[in-house]
Amino acid sequence: MQVKYRDSAFFTNWREDGGDREEITALAYYPDDPGIPQQQVNEKRLLDDGTVNPKYEDIVRQLSNEVILKNTKTRKAQKEKQERDTQLLREEKRKSSELEKLFSTKLQVFEIDEVKNSKNRKLRSLIRRSKNQPELYAYTTILLGLEKGIFKDESEQD
Repeated sequence: MQVKYRDSAFFTNWREDGGDREEITALAYYPDDPGIPQQQVNEKRLLDDGTVNPKYEDIVRQLSNEVILKNTKTRKAQKEKQERDTQLLREEKRKSSELEKLFSTKLQVFEIDEVKNSKNRKLRSLIRRSKNQPELYAYTTILLGLEKGIFKDESEQD
């Protein structure tokens, strides 16, 4: 029973400089016996005793180095795109989480009586428009300091 390989085989740890074509990953199937499911195989170029692996050679002979290399480059490009997309998604989730947390903190800040009842429209507006937590905390601290008399408001002096 002869084994065949799907034309999607690729070099497992391939590098741009052409090195490391030491292992191939391929899907093996048996056309004479459709009852046997296809299997993923990883074949090293050399066996443990240092001789050339006949299965590796069989894959290269059936598909050609060019096809395997083309598949490898295509797969690498797909993996890089997938990694970039995953990174973008992670970044979007992080930003979304930060905005949710900022909004929630703003709600909590406006539940503080001194902030809620303050007549200082400028600082209340700055708190509402804060773009990050440190900015929100800074404006809130200034407003609370003014409301509690810790800081003196320059506009209220003589």
